[in-house]
Amino acid sequence: MNALRIACMAAGLAVVAPTEILSQDKPSIRPGSRVRVTAPSVFNKRVAGTVDVVGSDTLAVNAEKGGGVLLVSLKDVTRLEVSDGRRSHAGLGAKIGLMTGFVTGFVIVVATYEECTDFCPVPDPGPVGTAAIAGVVFGIGGAALGAIVGALIKTDRWEEVPLDELRIGPSPVSADGVSVSASLRL
Repeated sequence: MNALRIACMAAGLAVVAPTEILSQDKPSIRPGSRVRVTAPSVFNKRVAGTVDVVGSDTLAVNAEKGGGVLLVSLKDVTRLEVSDGRRSHAGLGAKIGLMTGFVTGFVIVVATYEECTDFCPVPDPGPVGTAAIAGVVFGIGGAALGAIVGALIKTDRWEEVPLDELRIGPSPVSADGVSVSASLRL
């Protein structure tokens, strides 16, 4: 590869990469997006659902909890969040399992410890040493079990949409008709 090609590729990346990074930082609202809408003057609690229609000043959300399609004026919205996918809690489960297992093993041995007086295959480390060893063994088992349970528990990640930067309007006409999109001011 010659120096001119490398320079052109680097210049292209320098122009495109920041644009891609900036566009990924801002959430977008469009039909099909999962959102949470807070509008205290319209709903008594936060509503989660899928965007059906985005109008110039109205949002139609198909509520997840049996509310049907709810229309809300954007001027009544005090907080708008868009789903950024789901995540598991394997790491948190492993931490909780580790601590629970360690404490359980330690307490069981301290409560039931008896010094080895008969034939002992290894030197007796005493009550604290034996409890620490049991704590580590129980902690490893607890961490494994906690990671499995945590991996099965998934929650949504939500990203707040700054309302002062939200603009909604018609998009160019496509073959299927007029589209509506939401964009954010950078």
